[in-house]
Amino acid sequence: MGKKPRVPVLACFLCLFCVTAFSGCGSGAKGLVGSYKAETSAPSPHGSVSMELKETGAGVWMVGDNEITFSWHVKGDQLRLYTKNGGIITGELKGGVIQISLPGLNKLSFKKTK
Repeated sequence: MGKKPRVPVLACFLCLFCVTAFSGCGSGAKGLVGSYKAETSAPSPHGSVSMELKETGAGVWMVGDNEITFSWHVKGDQLRLYTKNGGIITGELKGGVIQISLPGLNKLSFKKTK
């Protein structure tokens, strides 16, 4: 009879340990949540380029007055943006900067503003 009360306590301790141990594992996506502004070598004729990554996995890409919504997630050292029309834009995560190359455009380097 002495061992029965210990089993639930041990199970609770094991569950708590697993939650604590694995809570630090993940894609590091929480650190990317925020607003970003692109820096380019040549100014865009369409206006400034910025994006916002939300904690929910949603995002907004803003070029001048135009906004494009997308969903996002991190896979390895890549940020993947999924547009509503089915396109996938990949960016490289390098030291707090998100670098995205779009066809026909210069490389965009997004730096976090807040």
